[in-house]
Amino acid sequence: MTERVIDAVFDSVFIADLAGDIKEVNEVCCRTLGYGREALLGMPVSSILQQGESSEILGLAQGERKRGLRLNLRAADGALVPVEVNAHRCIHSGREAVFCAARERAGHTRTEGETGQGGEAYRTVFEELGDGYWETDLAGRLTFVNGAMCRMAEATREELLSGVNFSDYADPETKKRIYRIFEEVYRTGKPAAIADYEVTRRDGGTGVFQFNVSLIRNERGQPVGFRGITRDVTGYRAMQKALQESEERHRNILESIADGYWEVDLEGRFTFFNDALCRMVGLAPEELKGLKSLEYTAPGTAERVYEVFNEIFRTGKRADIVDYTFTKPGGGTETHELSVSLMRDAEGRPAGFRGIARDVTERRAMERALQESEESYRNVLELAPDSIAIVRRKDARYLQVNDAFCLKTGYSAEEVIGKTSRELNLY
Repeated sequence: MTERVIDAVFDSVFIADLAGDIKEVNEVCCRTLGYGREALLGMPVSSILQQGESSEILGLAQGERKRGLRLNLRAADGALVPVEVNAHRCIHSGREAVFCAARERAGHTRTEGETGQGGEAYRTVFEELGDGYWETDLAGRLTFVNGAMCRMAEATREELLSGVNFSDYADPETKKRIYRIFEEVYRTGKPAAIADYEVTRRDGGTGVFQFNVSLIRNERGQPVGFRGITRDVTGYRAMQKALQESEERHRNILESIADGYWEVDLEGRFTFFNDALCRMVGLAPEELKGLKSLEYTAPGTAERVYEVFNEIFRTGKRADIVDYTFTKPGGGTETHELSVSLMRDAEGRPAGFRGIARDVTERRAMERALQESEESYRNVLELAPDSIAIVRRKDARYLQVNDAFCLKTGYSAEEVIGKTSRELNLY
């Protein structure tokens, strides 16, 4: 039971007997330290703490508890992780032991090498995103947020980076969903998404959000955290609900939103749309009225859109079309996301389709630019004729080196990473 409980928490948990040997750890502890569970079991607790700190927890008297101990965990690569530890005596497997829960200290964030952001230029791009961008450590505690994320959370950057967990604003059931998603991403290394999760806002109201999450790895390919994009879809979902309530009310709402709303008949001709859609496609209302929706659709996209509409007609179920390429009448293309549903007449027979269109052209361009920038950075590093090394500021340990550095020093990258120049006798 203990093992299952400690694996459900976000803190690094370890249990040591009174002789100082580790008897149990949770998954978060393993990931934080960079060890496998079997490697940690039986290891002296002094091996995972800074020298001299193990006595702080092993010297606890019967029934004594200590909270907020400021210690430093030592990871497998030698890096120190500042933590606050709550410790108390317990019984484990019928014997006296010490239970410790360690949480990274507020304000401690990963270095650029660990988060993989590659510098201030990327941070500037993230600040310009309309969606919330965030990074967490492996325990789920926020280590970086952009301005949009602060606005969504109705909190300052300092508040969010003071030990707040990504799931802290969610209800218990949603926390379980988020935890399962993060665990799956960590296990498989594949990005994942969660749609329509609710959080309680500071004013007591409820917000609805979607997020995509992926794994952050360091230069050695080891998982060090998570990054993701969060979108506030509260208004979007409220709008969808309003569509079902009243035709008049729905039309008033549609004219006030930034996204494009449209309705087409079964042949795909526009019968109704809002001003936002006209602005998106670059056509006046009289030009758009009666126009077939596929007329300005790129050929490859048109075939995919046709298949989706047929499936909606057949099943009656709503569907999304991602990266719909639209050719503007004046030239050039835009990328839209569509949410489409079936319209029925008073007798329940299919009468057409309605949907929401969102222009994601700039967001897709920004995503491509980010990928190209990261690739350029890697190419420059590897192709540079001069020796280049990236070291961690706090302890001068190497995080990344290029081939020229290895040729000059005679060491392989694997031999250098995690070491200092003094340890390698370089200077």
